[in-house]
Amino acid sequence: MKLRANLVLIISLFLLVIGAKSVFSQNEGASALPAASKEASSEPEILWVWGEVTAVDSASNKLSVKYLDYENDVEREISISLDDKTTFDNNAGSIAQLKPKDTVSIDYMVDPSGANIAKNISIEKIEAMPGEEMAPEAAPEAAKEETAVPVEAAPKTD
Repeated sequence: MKLRANLVLIISLFLLVIGAKSVFSQNEGASALPAASKEASSEPEILWVWGEVTAVDSASNKLSVKYLDYENDVEREISISLDDKTTFDNNAGSIAQLKPKDTVSIDYMVDPSGANIAKNISIEKIEAMPGEEMAPEAAPEAAKEETAVPVEAAPKTD
């Protein structure tokens, strides 16, 4: 009886190992997943940028945006083209309504030639926190300068 129980246990473990091996193997039977991911990767990836418009060229349907590259902690500028499929949100109906100093959020993709094509543009309204006032952007330079006060030299002791 004990021999029979041990034999059943050994056969069960053997079948379990063989079944686990086929489940975790990476052969032709498991190729359905990579094929699906290849199809998904053929579509361009949608990227996102948030920043300040620095230039608008309505004639060529292009705009430049200054943004912070968070990976390198450096401000960069990107040029983005608009096409007939570009959509607008938040009171922006066309490129004519965008102007320098606007804060925008743009979903875009890179086409095969390397050009950035906007898919969606949204104008962001920056609001002051309650109880705070927005700082004036054009403060006089004289008010910004600090007055240098001469410091008397201490007497030397030898």
